[in-house]
Amino acid sequence: MVGPRRGIGVLILISILPTLIQPVTAAPGWAAPPTGLVSASGTGLLVSGQPWRFVGYNMPCAQPFLLDQEQLQFAMADIADNSGANAVRVWFFQQNGGPGNWGPFDRVVAAAQADGIRLVPTLVNEWPACEAPGVTIQKSLAWYQTGYRLKGDGYPLSYHDFAVAVARHFAGNPTIAFWQLVNEATAATLEPNGSSNCDEQAAAHALRAFADTMTMAVHAVDPGHVVSLGSLGGDQCGTTGSDYGYVHGGAIGICEFHDYGFTYAPLADDHVANGLADDLHQCQALHK
Repeated sequence: MVGPRRGIGVLILISILPTLIQPVTAAPGWAAPPTGLVSASGTGLLVSGQPWRFVGYNMPCAQPFLLDQEQLQFAMADIADNSGANAVRVWFFQQNGGPGNWGPFDRVVAAAQADGIRLVPTLVNEWPACEAPGVTIQKSLAWYQTGYRLKGDGYPLSYHDFAVAVARHFAGNPTIAFWQLVNEATAATLEPNGSSNCDEQAAAHALRAFADTMTMAVHAVDPGHVVSLGSLGGDQCGTTGSDYGYVHGGAIGICEFHDYGFTYAPLADDHVANGLADDLHQCQALHK
């Protein structure tokens, strides 16, 4: 688990993809299809032994699956030709594809590959948005402890089995930059009345165990790709203060931070602020 799969990608700067894309024919993207897997070495990411830095877009929810093939190819070509971006984060949720229905995922990967774009697929949402209609509450402490192994939420597979199936299907595919287990993982305790509270110690242990278990499960079928937990960073339940480093200190290979600067004081070099500088220090101390 150590070696080439460990590293740092602390800050993901994500632009907003225009939601209205005209169905016109785009010229082919300038970039060649991705070759070589993204690996992590110390505090850097590499492709074929050379440093790899990425900047790109976020296509959340079902955005790529709502585009027809012409629109999807136009979007990827536009990103490659006009922005210089080399990565797009997409949400590969069980709601949109998976075993028995690989088509939606396959065509997104093919469109990205054709224009030299690497993808960061995120496999589940902390929040109910964009999940199946049966998902009405956010993920909880109990979900990170045991629930991710159970069937539910209106899906045929448990999260664990779905994530492993997706990793197996795209194992060794260089268009996948790295896997992201969750969008904004946080392990609050949800009360029957709809309120929530935080047992920080229990949450940190649950997130660390979840991250370790799922990283090892993914690597069992796809040993070449780096795995990201997908934490929000900042003052979140389970990653507050030094717990950010604790959660990322196991099998996970890459750190991350969502830069909503007005909330988390990301540029302040303040270990109390739970900002970017604090998380960056912790990730560097882990040599990731």
